[in-house]
Amino acid sequence: DHRDLHSFPTRRSSDLVTDPLTGLFNRLRMMEVLENEVRRSRRLRHRFAVLMADLDLFKKYNDAYGHPAGDAVLQRVGAIMREKSRDVDFVARYGGEEFLLMMPETDIEGAIQVAERIRKRIESEKLPLGLITLSIGVAAFPVHGDSAEVLIAAADAALYEAKHAGGNRVIGAARPRARTRVPARKVP
Repeated sequence: DHRDLHSFPTRRSSDLVTDPLTGLFNRLRMMEVLENEVRRSRRLRHRFAVLMADLDLFKKYNDAYGHPAGDAVLQRVGAIMREKSRDVDFVARYGGEEFLLMMPETDIEGAIQVAERIRKRIESEKLPLGLITLSIGVAAFPVHGDSAEVLIAAADAALYEAKHAGGNRVIGAARPRARTRVPARKVP
C-alpha cells in the first residue's frame, strides 16, 4: 500500500505560532518573544512592559449567549488590542479569555496609559448581545522582575487584584519589597 506523502495535509508554520480563533500569537510564541525581550533588555539596559488582560464575567456571557457569541467577543477583543498597540508591540492570546501584550521600550506609566485606553475601548464596544469589560494587570522590566515568568506572575497578581476590586480596571504591579538582610547570629 503506497501512500503519497504529499496528499496529507501539512501544517503551515504560522499555524504553530498563532491562535486559530483570534489570529493573535499563541502562548508558545509569546513566551519565546518575551524571553528574547528579557535577554535583549538586560543586554541593552532597556525597559519594557507586560499587560495581562482578562475578560470580566466571560463565563456568564458565554452561558447567556452561547459559545459562538463568546468566540466573536474574543475575536473582537483581540482585534482591539492589536488596534490600540504599536507595530513593535506583541499581542498574544494567553489562554481562554486572557490576553498578553508585551510593549518594548515602555515604562510602567506608559503601559498603564495604553492599558487604560484598551479598557475604555472594550467597555465602549457595541456588541450585538451585551456589554463586556476587561481587567488588566501591568508589570514592567526590570522593576517587577527580570525573567519572563516573574513578569507574568507580577502582571497576573495585579490582574487578580483588579478582578477582586470589581473588575473593569487597570492596576499596576506593586513594587517588590526590598529584601531585608537578617543579621547573622553570633555564636557564643
